[in-house]
Amino acid sequence: GDHELLKYAPSLNINGQSITDVKEDKLGKIWIAGSRFFGKFRISDDSLIIEKQYSIADGIASSEIHEIHCDRSNRIWIFTANGLNCIDQESDEIRYFGVKDGLPQVFIDPRQILEDKDGRIITVNKTGLIFFDPDDFRCGWPFHRERPSPSDLDDP
Repeated sequence: GDHELLKYAPSLNINGQSITDVKEDKLGKIWIAGSRFFGKFRISDDSLIIEKQYSIADGIASSEIHEIHCDRSNRIWIFTANGLNCIDQESDEIRYFGVKDGLPQVFIDPRQILEDKDGRIITVNKTGLIFFDPDDFRCGWPFHRERPSPSDLDDP
């Protein structure tokens, strides 16, 4: 079908924030990470409408988000400077994963995120290869519990 490119001009970015990643989920929602924001958007005609904005207060590990990944179950994985988050869109639960949960370090700045035929998420960081089965990687802290204090988080 016919597609039209949405137009973007720096003057439209009133916050002056850089965008670090953009992904589309299985339902057509657009996820955007910026230098100080992260949120879910929808396209309406020629406009991008925010549906929900997330922050550290909601359970996101860091405002410094490097990559976003949508897995085959439509969960959103957020690779940050202070660990990994997963948003389960069905329950709206946000989980945190750090070194105590099996990450080699909390600072995750992958250059590429892949999903293999079995649904495992594969990426790299400066310490090597990271891969996990998102269906079994459930031991992180759910946000409905009190958010961990900075002293509870893993050291970088």
